[in-house]
Amino acid sequence: MSVEFEKDDRGIRVHERGVIAQLCSWFRSHEQGLPEWFKNASTAYARHNVETAHRVITLMFGKRPQDGASYIALLDHGGMTVEDVENRFANWGDPAAYNLDADTEELLEGGHGNGGKCYMTQMFELVSYLHTVKNGRGCRYGFVGDDPYPGYFPSKERGRGFPVADVTDELRRALSELGVDFLKLSDEARLAAAATGGFTLVAGIQPKHIDSAATFRKLAGETLVDHAQMILTLNTNRIFVLIDGKADREYWPLQLPRIEPHEYAPAPRTVQIPASLRDPVSGDQCPTIADGGQAGRLILLTSKTSMRRGPRRGRHNTRFFAYRLPVGFMQMEDISRSTWVDRMYGECHLDILTRYETSDRSGLADAPLTRALKEWVKDQVFAYEAEFNKRDQLQASQQHKNRLQELNQLFDQWKNRFLDEADFGVGDGGTPGKATRRTTPKRPLPAKPATRVSVSCQYSKAGIGVWLRLKADFFAADGDKVAQPGFLWHSSDWAVATVDSKQGIVTHGPGTVDIWLETVDRRLRSDPVRIDVLDIVSAEVEPNNLELQAGEIRELGVRVQDRAGNKHEGVFMTWLQDDSSVLAITATGKVIGRKPGATTVMALDERCVNNPGAAHITIVPPDVGTGDQPGKAYPKILMSEIDPDPLHPDKEPYQLAPEDGPVHQPTPQHVERNIWFINLRCPLAKLYFEEYGPDSTEWRSYHIERYIEALAKIRLNLDFRLADEELTFDEVERRWREIAAEVQKRALEDLREILQGGELRSS
Repeated sequence: MSVEFEKDDRGIRVHERGVIAQLCSWFRSHEQGLPEWFKNASTAYARHNVETAHRVITLMFGKRPQDGASYIALLDHGGMTVEDVENRFANWGDPAAYNLDADTEELLEGGHGNGGKCYMTQMFELVSYLHTVKNGRGCRYGFVGDDPYPGYFPSKERGRGFPVADVTDELRRALSELGVDFLKLSDEARLAAAATGGFTLVAGIQPKHIDSAATFRKLAGETLVDHAQMILTLNTNRIFVLIDGKADREYWPLQLPRIEPHEYAPAPRTVQIPASLRDPVSGDQCPTIADGGQAGRLILLTSKTSMRRGPRRGRHNTRFFAYRLPVGFMQMEDISRSTWVDRMYGECHLDILTRYETSDRSGLADAPLTRALKEWVKDQVFAYEAEFNKRDQLQASQQHKNRLQELNQLFDQWKNRFLDEADFGVGDGGTPGKATRRTTPKRPLPAKPATRVSVSCQYSKAGIGVWLRLKADFFAADGDKVAQPGFLWHSSDWAVATVDSKQGIVTHGPGTVDIWLETVDRRLRSDPVRIDVLDIVSAEVEPNNLELQAGEIRELGVRVQDRAGNKHEGVFMTWLQDDSSVLAITATGKVIGRKPGATTVMALDERCVNNPGAAHITIVPPDVGTGDQPGKAYPKILMSEIDPDPLHPDKEPYQLAPEDGPVHQPTPQHVERNIWFINLRCPLAKLYFEEYGPDSTEWRSYHIERYIEALAKIRLNLDFRLADEELTFDEVERRWREIAAEVQKRALEDLREILQGGELRSS
């Protein structure tokens, strides 16, 4: 069928800056942009078949001597001709720019002709440029600021194709502009400079968001080696780092961390991709082999330890290749966060994927084939994981497992009774926020001479007749916190506020007051803490109507009005409730529901007692699970690998890893539901259970110690949530000792016979 049509002879019209800004959206950071420079240098080496010994890349950071402007620069020893610059580099969006005239069988990691230029035009304040030499001629070409239109430095006449008699001398001159001595380059780089007949120095002046060598070192040493786009470059090139013109010996060279395989799978597993795969959305079969092509393959590899954190994080994915070119990747975390998938990564080679590459080469374009492929990869990963899980199952009889569950149920009953009798979950004596009774002393601080003192108060505004806590810390010359020397408190207006013997501010009347301390020998004086004491006529608690579950914690606020009609927030008041058996409240307005009922909460001071805007709070029964008493939701302490996970739809046991620790909450959902697991894959747990069994004194002692650890964590978690100020390490350590001693004492009183190997009886 013929179609009448006349093409507009004005051609395609686009908003150039707008289109380029869209193309560059992925590269607006050094983390995403700098790998593009490396990839371009590595591809240039591969395209020209440069000898392996001369494939050297130098990354540099420092300040230019002429103006002190900081820079990031990258040096390779390939070089570009005038034609390379004008026909490849200068073109935006040319996906074949990296591959023109290539005569190599190597993997060429090209892209869409945007990444390196996007980085240059978005992440440098002043200029970014190439200083390059090839075949006896040089170019200085690049961009000014964020202008995407390239040009020559300092002019076309002087910056385009200028003659270069000696490549090494020209490199010396280029480096000297950055304050870098040629002799400070690595031996490999100096050798390559003399042997290759060319170089490319790409530099960006005044990088955004990088203002120190420390920040740059973190970028180079952590982010780069962790980036998926850097894997090939790090494997095929020697990379050296210069900071402020000096070799950084830690990154000399910069290397891809070796991933030691797990002992269960020391060799890669290769699986051939079927000729067609089923799209999970449409149900259609999708061919995986291009015309005349060959079948693809999936290669799965393992790591001895989890890859989700640390230097292996950037490689914790399955990378997709088409015709040996990387075209995208899929995060393993998107498949599963289980113990074994955390230890996997892979490569998927399928030539037909070249049709589904995206501009940033991250995820593949959504299509029936890519959906089908990802689903198939997931299935292979899960099948591999099942083999590991089967091999890693506890080597114990079902009878021993049943016996362990029986023991854990007994300990769980004891735990619930202990929590009830000790009122353990709602603060000491059932009154959170009040001073706790110490059964263990504070750990003493070093008695070194103090050279600095810091005084702080959580609030800067307060009512009249209230008590605010002050915090005073003394420090030695080396920065360590030290024991307090003798000192005295001072107030600028004793009629407004004074300090009592417990280091608390007591307010007396309206006004502004400064509080400070001075050592007895008058060598140290703190900066003053300023408090505005308000003459308050009304106070409204917010929210004024609230429903909480028993055990739930919320923080209330208060809005006050002073006698002059001004309104204030963040004011320290005295908090009161009608029924402390229903609701407990801290000195700063944090409340925790104790049992079902209703009460009111007010924020008062000495003068504002007749016009409080009280909050009406209703406490409802908590969500409870199987085994809980009506109206009570106890924390659950379960056994990994054995006990059904209440949050799993099929009630499968939760599988933990040895490095998860002896007692662990694996997901936010377990944290929310207060579910804890004793980890049977920890080395000692596995040894005691498999070698000695649940009826041994070794296992039972270990088991109850894990309960003590869990109860300490439960209580410390509550303390953190209810604390009126940040808890210090010393205070956490003291509370841990106190809690552990208390629980140990009760466990010995109640469970001595069982811990000594006696018969299990319901507690």
